[in-house]
Amino acid sequence: MNRDPFVAIADPNRREMIRLLSAGEKTMKELSTHFDMSRPAVSKHVKIMEECGVIDIRTSGRERIASIDYSALQEISIWLKKYEDF
Repeated sequence: MNRDPFVAIADPNRREMIRLLSAGEKTMKELSTHFDMSRPAVSKHVKIMEECGVIDIRTSGRERIASIDYSALQEISIWLKKYEDF
């Protein structure tokens, strides 16, 4: 399923995940330590963001590592620039 990148930023938890990942890639375990929710809940948010194309997930051994894909965020940036004057 290919979702709209605006879905990725619609939830405050996902926005915080994007902020955290902007500092560098994180394992799912590292990412989940920043939230007061279960690891499966964090994984659901990550899956949505992956479907939106906002983050990439790679596997290294048993670890799943998340990183930002800035190209999907570019669409949001372009849309926002239209409204900067307001």
